[in-house]
Amino acid sequence: MGLEVGLDHPEVLEYSMQIDQLHNELNQIDHNLSKVGRKKTYRFYLTENNAFFA
Repeated sequence: MGLEVGLDHPEVLEYSMQIDQLHNELNQIDHNLSKVGRKKTYRFYLTENNAFFA
């Protein structure tokens, strides 16, 4: 999308913030699991209107 409309387009910036938030949440999950010696497998999904992990 950034290549199509430009990196400073409001929608591109919104997607970037969503991805940053999800990345921070994922890092927190990894950190918490590493403290108890567990490892969880997860997947990161990007769709046309959403980004999430499961």
